[in-house]
Amino acid sequence: MYTKLTKILLMIIFAYTVMWAQSKKEDVIVAKFKNHNITLKEFETAYSKNVGGIDKAKKGTLDDYEKFLDLYVKYQMKLADAKERGLDKDPSVSKELDKYKERIASSFLIEKKLIEPETKKLYERRKWEYRVSQIMFIPKKGKEDSTYKMAEAVLQSIKDGIDFSTLAKKYSQDRNSARVGGDIYYITAGFLPLSFENAVYSLKVGEVYPDIVKTQYGYHIIKVTDKRRRVPEIRASHILTSYTNKGKADTVGAYNQAKMILDSLKNGGNFSDLAKKYSNDSGSKNVGGDVGFFKRRTMVKPFDEAAFNLKKVGDISGIVKTRYGFHIIKLTGKFSIPTYEKDKEKLVKLFKKNRYEKARKDLASLLKIKYKYNFNGANFTKLVKNTDSLKVGETNDAVDKLKSLTIFSFKKKKYSIGDVLAIIKNTRKYTNRIMTANFLSKAIDDISNDKVLELEASRLEGLNPRFARLMKEYKNGILVFNLQQNEVWKKVKIDSVKLREFFNENRKEFMWPDKVDFNEIFSKSDSLIKHYAELIKQGENFDSLAAKYTERGGFKKKAGGWGLRDAKYNNLTEKAFTLKNPGDVSGLFKNYGGHSILKLNKKIPAHTKTFKEAKNEITAAYQEMQARKLENEYLRKLDKKYKPTIFPNKLSEAFK
Repeated sequence: MYTKLTKILLMIIFAYTVMWAQSKKEDVIVAKFKNHNITLKEFETAYSKNVGGIDKAKKGTLDDYEKFLDLYVKYQMKLADAKERGLDKDPSVSKELDKYKERIASSFLIEKKLIEPETKKLYERRKWEYRVSQIMFIPKKGKEDSTYKMAEAVLQSIKDGIDFSTLAKKYSQDRNSARVGGDIYYITAGFLPLSFENAVYSLKVGEVYPDIVKTQYGYHIIKVTDKRRRVPEIRASHILTSYTNKGKADTVGAYNQAKMILDSLKNGGNFSDLAKKYSNDSGSKNVGGDVGFFKRRTMVKPFDEAAFNLKKVGDISGIVKTRYGFHIIKLTGKFSIPTYEKDKEKLVKLFKKNRYEKARKDLASLLKIKYKYNFNGANFTKLVKNTDSLKVGETNDAVDKLKSLTIFSFKKKKYSIGDVLAIIKNTRKYTNRIMTANFLSKAIDDISNDKVLELEASRLEGLNPRFARLMKEYKNGILVFNLQQNEVWKKVKIDSVKLREFFNENRKEFMWPDKVDFNEIFSKSDSLIKHYAELIKQGENFDSLAAKYTERGGFKKKAGGWGLRDAKYNNLTEKAFTLKNPGDVSGLFKNYGGHSILKLNKKIPAHTKTFKEAKNEITAAYQEMQARKLENEYLRKLDKKYKPTIFPNKLSEAFK
């Protein structure tokens, strides 16, 4: 009783502590200017966004925080100045914001309403793998009903107590799994038809799904036979004793050999040494039997099952029989499920590849109910009567007369036949299609889905606080950018005399780097490169040898010539630049993937560019210098106007 009460009190105290800490951060002022206070909480939000998340923000030093706060205060003063000047009322700002909103609203909606929730659902599902059996029926064209009834009859037999495995062997048209009682082995979410996956992930071990599941492959009766935590990849080594010995089949001998090896391992034998000595797998024996990391269903089934059944790194299996022979398997590595953030890119690809379109249509269907979608069937019939022989983009008098008629609508938003035909004409996937009833029905369905998503997206600013913040941040960015244009970049002047003076004062900043031109003979073989080096010593022409023997792809035609390159381009250019005189040849030396010999053609030491050669760089550098001066002048004006005060000592509490 005392312990339970103590825990409850501690939880209450902790909750109040967290609430107090958060409210305290809202009260702690880290900087201020004029009538504006910047709180510790505001600083934390801005800093974590800038560095890419709260985890990275927590790793920042006090010096990092102080530097960012200084920049943030300057940004906020510019923003305040822009608003005081009325730039936020400028119609061009509103126009640019509307364009941006239109561009990203639909993407934001899809991300938040579809991709994020669906990939998180997929991530949770993929923490598990299920072993599944199925009885599959493949309907022939025109016999779908009778096939479905057959599937229902078999399902009823299972419900009546007839063994699933027996019925799978008798009735399943998936011959591969039928032979083993319907077993299709371990599966995980993301690769299956969604209806099949949903059925599997709704079942407990031993259960049969109560309904027939339809996919593009046919009708399925589904049973789950095992469920376990998924291991994405494992690493293993194995020792194989094959069934053949010197070309003759010897299964008994292979088994006895495997048993002898297993006994040696049990007595402390080294797995790697035994694999090198006895394994018949030429691809892995020289590396101690290592087959690297692999995923489920990569190896043959008995090997896969035995390997994934090993629990701890270092565990060794018994003797495992496959079509290749007898294996002894050692688990040498095991990946755990990555975090959602690390796995997100892969999850998004899976989602978009297999189920995005359906999820998008489902979302559009829900929104159509929300916005009272109405399809005008009578006007559609009129349209179809006059377009059946027309290609996309073509028209006639009858169709032109119909263009003002409404084809579908949402609450107060209407779309005419003319609107729809214009969209179809300007959509690439519809080019050269005949506008049949079926084509138009599908096209209008797609267009209305797009439009209802756009309608929802247009209201995001009022519906979604996160999107509203995004819009506010973008608007602030536009204001500060416009202010910078007025105060800095529009005041930058290019003067040819000043440019020349700037160049003369900063000549050392505009230099050509050291450059080198050379030829190379490259070989992967140690003995061959030594042979070529000897031929060069005997007077053979370097370029002729390079044209004949160099093994670097694409370089034989150029006699190994690299042309004029920056001396610091790579290790070869650096080596070539150490040669003194044109015609000098290096000794042979190790290079990535082989060996090289170099011959110097010419080298050009670093030297100053002419004004003409450097003009673009000079102009950019001069503009940058002027901009810095103007920026500093403007910041001094802001300091004088707003009198900012920073409290860096308060930053020691950041992210705590």
